Amino acid sequence: PNLSILATAREPMATDGERCVPVGGFAVPDAQGAGEQVWRDSPAVELFERRAYEANREFRLTDAMLGAVADLCVVVGGSPTGICLAAAATAVDGGAAEETLSAAAASVGRGSPEVSRMVAWACDRLPGPTRETLRRLSAFDSWFGVPAAATVCDDAAVGDALEALSRRDLVQTDEGGRLYRLPRAVAAYLRTGAWENK
Repeated sequence: PNLSILATAREPMATDGERCVPVGGFAVPDAQGAGEQVWRDSPAVELFERRAYEANREFRLTDAMLGAVADLCVVVGGSPTGICLAAAATAVDGGAAEETLSAAAASVGRGSPEVSRMVAWACDRLPGPTRETLRRLSAFDSWFGVPAAATVCDDAAVGDALEALSRRDLVQTDEGGRLYRLPRAVAAYLRTGAWENK
């Protein structure tokens, strides 16, 4: 009866006696005053680099890119969701990474680290058919499999779209890679009128 468990979770577990403590974003150094090595060692940049590498195994964080990554981390207030969305888009899209990061930072707006704005930016970068797939997937409130997604999306080849969305952190997978769900921030954005007006 005196047992206590400390657990981390993306969502409340809704158990008796549960007490939730929201955890904020990473502490980020002063963008202007911190040196290159301070940023290289920061958890925010480490998360960016790891997530970008997971999305594209050929991705490497260059010295030239570090300043843009640091600026992005400051703009999103160290938000892990914001950092992961920007990292995945940067790695998957290829091209000029600095431009992608600058666009992400501009979409949020300095001093206003709203996750929904980062989600909107990431969704807006999707090709039309993939965006439509994501919109239809918002019908699910929890985990779903490929057969259910194919039914909702009316597309037997929905697996490719799920893979593309997963690489961009717009869809999460379970450890076995058989089930999918929308992250809370993505689901919340898709269920607002803002998405329909795009």
